[in-house]
Amino acid sequence: MKFNLNKIFLITFLAICFSIISGKSPSALASDTHNMTQEAKPEPSVIPTPQNKSALVPIQENEKYGYADRTGKIVIPPQFDEARKFSDGLGMVRIKNKYGYVSETGQIVIGLKFDDALEFNEGLAAVKIGNKWGYIDKTGNVVISPEYDEAKHFSEGLGLVGLDGKKSAHSHSVNSQKSTRKYGYIDRSGKIIIPINLAHAFTFSEGLVQIIIDENPDIPNSGKYGYMDRTGKIVITPQFGCADPFSEGLARVSINNKNGYIDKTGKFVIPPQFDVAASFSGGLAEVRLGDKSGYIDKTGRFVENINKQQ
Repeated sequence: MKFNLNKIFLITFLAICFSIISGKSPSALASDTHNMTQEAKPEPSVIPTPQNKSALVPIQENEKYGYADRTGKIVIPPQFDEARKFSDGLGMVRIKNKYGYVSETGQIVIGLKFDDALEFNEGLAAVKIGNKWGYIDKTGNVVISPEYDEAKHFSEGLGLVGLDGKKSAHSHSVNSQKSTRKYGYIDRSGKIIIPINLAHAFTFSEGLVQIIIDENPDIPNSGKYGYMDRTGKIVITPQFGCADPFSEGLARVSINNKNGYIDKTGKFVIPPQFDVAASFSGGLAEVRLGDKSGYIDKTGRFVENINKQQ
């Protein structure tokens, strides 16, 4: 089985990208989240994908997926209908409608028996058994029973889970009929740490997570963003039109369609002024102010010579 030069170039390019990404915090992904963002809300309950430390990257050939190393050499021949990047030493794969996990040698170490699955993070992976989600460890043992309607990656010791509620028979709102799911957080034993009563939920990052209050289901983007800690206590009052996870001690937030950066006390370190802004990574953040685009440092100063810290 041969790769042509174009495929080798593509694999090498992707590998370089992954090596850059792997220097970032898992939470930096989000909002798949270092993309430039304006006032648009992050998708509720979407969790950043765990960082990839594997030397293998997924590849596709003849509508099948496998893995290659960073030179383009095929290590695990294409044989799967889906393959996601390795995390915690295991790669999530799918054949037909069943999911399982392979090692970096290509051995199936957790059988393809789940109805859906996510990548491992912090030693656990969310899997769907029947119509419910739970968690398995790296041996494939179910450690948190499947009892949730949604489950996401563990982050900083907490897993985000969701349960569906009953739709109101008296509501005429299209949005309120569409989703009555509530979210909360559990620890590794399955104990509920933050009650499952949140309308939206995001991933914890640097000890804090976004919350939304005062949202009118009939008015898009009407809620206010703030932050709570791992006990569920609100530590930064909801007041922002949008907010990203904390990254390197600062979080991008917006007020009146202008973006700035706050610290963990909620104080603006860089005033809201940018039309578009991304989270900090490597000591710099990408922004746009009028016709000017570029990178700023943590003082808000535009940096001419880019040398991002690794």
